[in-house]
Amino acid sequence: MNKVISIEIASQVFWVDEEAYEILQAYLKRIRQQLVDDECANEIFKDIELRVAELLYALNNDEKKAIIATQMNDVIDQVGLIDSEEPETELPRKSYLDPQNKILGGVCAGLAVRLGVSAFILRLIFIALTAAFGLGVVLYLIFWISLDTNSNRNAALAA
Repeated sequence: MNKVISIEIASQVFWVDEEAYEILQAYLKRIRQQLVDDECANEIFKDIELRVAELLYALNNDEKKAIIATQMNDVIDQVGLIDSEEPETELPRKSYLDPQNKILGGVCAGLAVRLGVSAFILRLIFIALTAAFGLGVVLYLIFWISLDTNSNRNAALAA
């Protein structure tokens, strides 16, 4: 028989067993310690509490069951710590055609977003390559055929 505790996080009431409550208390205490020197500590802590409450609410489909320790650990793993030792893995970025800022096919605008330069500069480079060697037209056509169209917000964020 487990002891069940009623807690309130971000104005939501949850039932958790005693072990899950201790895990949550230790996690929130560690977050507070990590935020000691931060000037926005209260706002960050409230945001973290809100995210924990959202995840717990998603778990709490059945009002008659308490949240157990394994579920609490899963929630904490999803939220994470502020000074996590895990190295951030950078997702590979992909180039897209940019139909919103295109002049011809959107190649220069899409590459400009990917490379972080002005589309005008890339257009000048393609014109110079075309004038000098005729290579600009060939490269432009290859990019135009091979790049996907940036048709939705997720594709734009991936770029």
